[in-house]
Amino acid sequence: MGPAGRHRPGGDRLGHRARMIIIAALAEALTIYAFVTMFLLQGKIG
Repeated sequence: MGPAGRHRPGGDRLGHRARMIIIAALAEALTIYAFVTMFLLQGKIG
């Protein structure tokens, strides 16, 4: 492992968890946006 003074164990875990939550929220928003866009395009075409 690296030097112990460099990271705090709790802070690193919290940062990783926050990053995971942000990535999941972005993926969900992109999925919803893609579905809405496809739905609107189908409505316009059909």
